[in-house]
Amino acid sequence: MAEFGHSSIEVAAPDALRKKYLQAAAERLLSRVDALSADALEVLRLLLGQDRFWNVNRVSLALSGSDSGGVRGRWSKALQELQTAGLVTRGGSGRSEYKANVEGCVKSDLSPHAPTDAEVAAVVNNVVYRVSQDAIPKGA
Repeated sequence: MAEFGHSSIEVAAPDALRKKYLQAAAERLLSRVDALSADALEVLRLLLGQDRFWNVNRVSLALSGSDSGGVRGRWSKALQELQTAGLVTRGGSGRSEYKANVEGCVKSDLSPHAPTDAEVAAVVNNVVYRVSQDAIPKGA
């Protein structure tokens, strides 16, 4: 029988592993946010504070005070960028209304590990807080 001495192997508790996994999920989502243009990030911040779908005219008025063609085109491009990144979802009563989809992104990312509602909420809150605080340096 071999003797291995008095060394011990430390194994992280399941709660600690789960916490690291949740933090990694938040970082993955934040890396998508970090890749956004300044306009798309501004639209995302606006939509994160809303509980309903917004169309491009409403976004344009809220962010620029105008919904003229050129201005509206700018914000339409930002909304398309967010949709491509999966950070907004289309729906609502109109053809082109958008709503932030951070919770949907988190649920999708965590789904292989059957997250609890509290775990999803923790990651969403982490991401929303960091986005709203401008904690993501552009180009980092």
